[in-house]
Amino acid sequence: MDLVYYNNHLANPSESRELFIEQGVEELIKILDITKGKALVLFTAKSDMKKVYNKLVGRVPYKIIVQDERVPQKEAISQFKSDINSVLLGTGSYWEGVSVEGTALSNLVIFKLPFPVPDPIYEKKMEHCKNGLMEVLVPEMVLKLKQGIGRLIRKEGDVGIVSILDPRIVDSSNASYKSIVWESIPIKIELRT
Repeated sequence: MDLVYYNNHLANPSESRELFIEQGVEELIKILDITKGKALVLFTAKSDMKKVYNKLVGRVPYKIIVQDERVPQKEAISQFKSDINSVLLGTGSYWEGVSVEGTALSNLVIFKLPFPVPDPIYEKKMEHCKNGLMEVLVPEMVLKLKQGIGRLIRKEGDVGIVSILDPRIVDSSNASYKSIVWESIPIKIELRT
């Protein structure tokens, strides 16, 4: 069975980033306990990933592997696969370049929705739109989100949980893109707290 887990009580990362990270770590610890590790946690910023890593060390009984420029991605994935209860923290290419079949990856955690980082190309595209958020940024975010979720189910028989910690898609959110995000997620069984 595939489930999507989300919750209604974390701070908005756009408004209170540090509080969101603090609360996100506490939620992540609970989630990791449910699946006994076996998780890939995807981030949109290396700085967030490093903060979460530093807050997790010593608080969970699972090996934590963090993306590191000095360690090839293939080697990090190999470590993750060989320690079935480990947790892998990644960003960038980990949203689309990871294939882990079987129970080693039973929980895919999206720490924050993968909105693109503002750059001159996106800014130029948004100048030519009535609503840059909905016409440029949301479609890019949804594409990356789908790629990330695709890391969980790699072959027939793979099962797991997609945990989305970003509260901008929860029931009480007023985000204009909330329904678009939910419609794009291929897993329709929801579990919320």
